[in-house]
Amino acid sequence: MVDKRMKRRLEIEWKELQKHLQQFCEGKDPITVKQLAPELWKVSFLGPKQPLKRVPQKGPLPKKDRSINFNIEFPEDWPCKPPLMYSTDREDYPYLLPGNHAPFDILKANYAAAMTILFPILGIYFLINGNIATESNAAVQQKDNRRQPKQARATQFIPLPSCAYDALRKIYADNQVMVVVCNSFQMTVEQRKKRKELAEVDQKIEEQRKRKLSIEENIRECQAKRENIEETRTSL
Repeated sequence: MVDKRMKRRLEIEWKELQKHLQQFCEGKDPITVKQLAPELWKVSFLGPKQPLKRVPQKGPLPKKDRSINFNIEFPEDWPCKPPLMYSTDREDYPYLLPGNHAPFDILKANYAAAMTILFPILGIYFLINGNIATESNAAVQQKDNRRQPKQARATQFIPLPSCAYDALRKIYADNQVMVVVCNSFQMTVEQRKKRKELAEVDQKIEEQRKRKLSIEENIRECQAKRENIEETRTSL
């Protein structure tokens, strides 16, 4: 069941998505979206003109004039939790996670409520058209897959392609808040690692600061106790 508040948010998201897709597609239909239910959307992508070359040659690959279909399921606690995005085709696409789920980290640990559903939709569009950014760890995963034929599909989450962020910034050019959101989430794997390390260092600094304050408080208490003992001894 979809409550009234979530239904209203989905209606707003749907209207915004239609407007932005029209702007992105520029009269063409590489991406079409249908509502199967308020919380269940179907997204169809027009496949690339040639088979993908940047994925392992395992399983069927998208061809010209062929639609690749995805479902988007919004959980009851959306947008606090990310939507579920997966392909409904019978084909087993190697660039998707097991179960043909979208491989983007923004749909998992790096999800934020500020993101719109346009983020993963454009990510999938550029993914199936072979326009993966070089900083993505997808290339490393693909090499590993070639060495190990039994692991022919993607097995780990990847960042959204840079070209998707470029398209998003163009679409949201008049919305500075969304531009900031795009910039803050477009990070390379190394940048994410550095940010995590920095957060860990900041946490240790805060722990040491609290420990220092606690020690200083104990010293003051001991000094006060010593002064009381001195006053008592002097009065005797």
